[in-house]
Amino acid sequence: MYSRPVEFKTFDQTTLRGDLYLPAKAKQVPLVILTSGLTLLKEHYLPNFAKAFQDHDIAALVYDHRNYGSSDGTPRSETDVFQQANDASDAVTFAASLDAVDPNRIAIWGIGHSGGMSIIAAALDPRIAAALILMPFTSGSSDSAAVFPLSRVWQNRVAQKTAYVKIWPDSREEALADPPTLLLPGEQAWNFIEGARDMTRRARGEEFLNQLSLQSFYHIAKCEPREFVHLLKGKPLLYLVAETDALTGPVDMHREVFERGGEWVGKEWVVMKDHHLLTYVGDTLVDNVRAQIEFVKKYL
Repeated sequence: MYSRPVEFKTFDQTTLRGDLYLPAKAKQVPLVILTSGLTLLKEHYLPNFAKAFQDHDIAALVYDHRNYGSSDGTPRSETDVFQQANDASDAVTFAASLDAVDPNRIAIWGIGHSGGMSIIAAALDPRIAAALILMPFTSGSSDSAAVFPLSRVWQNRVAQKTAYVKIWPDSREEALADPPTLLLPGEQAWNFIEGARDMTRRARGEEFLNQLSLQSFYHIAKCEPREFVHLLKGKPLLYLVAETDALTGPVDMHREVFERGGEWVGKEWVVMKDHHLLTYVGDTLVDNVRAQIEFVKKYL
């Protein structure tokens, strides 16, 4: 990988850290800002996408969300999608300051919960020229009803003490437990997170903490990215979904979100023939990346 470490300050002076991928002949090139999904770090599969952009003369900025990995912020392992959207705008400010980057050609890229965050950031920040949204989180009210009981979250909030839940399996046996004991069980989740852990080790990155704060569910429950899609009207939008997706929802649900705000030039829809977690690897990754590069080259 041809990257260099970078860091930048957010509006509240929190330091976020990441890696900058510049093409060999970088001069006023477009740039894509990429962040990981729920609990994951910048080392987890994102370099595959960043390097592909770089190879096609598109710069990429990959960074850890606040409270995760190499970035500062507390409580650790806490996700607030609205705060992350604010931070994404600070990433735009940093990217636009780079001599090699065309400040008028900056796109945002997100997957899962960072996909929902990217919808919000792109809808509200006029400097973001395009959005690449992969299998996004679309509704906190739906998630909170189906995924985690908010009664436990409120008990924790009353206690005023940070507490965590485990998200990913730490062993194959745990992944295959019946009934499931984790939010993300199963063979595919096990293979995915083992691959992610190996990437962290090889990159000598920050320790991956297999946890999510209970208050993250409180923050997520308040967030409805689907309500921001209509504000993207007129801005190039690539919306990619997986044919099978037990994590963020079925194709029909995503299609309803995609269609909000009607049609406009630059609004594109792609269905990838695989499971959510398999879109990061193998042949599906190749198809995934090809669609993204074609989109960026077409609109930026």
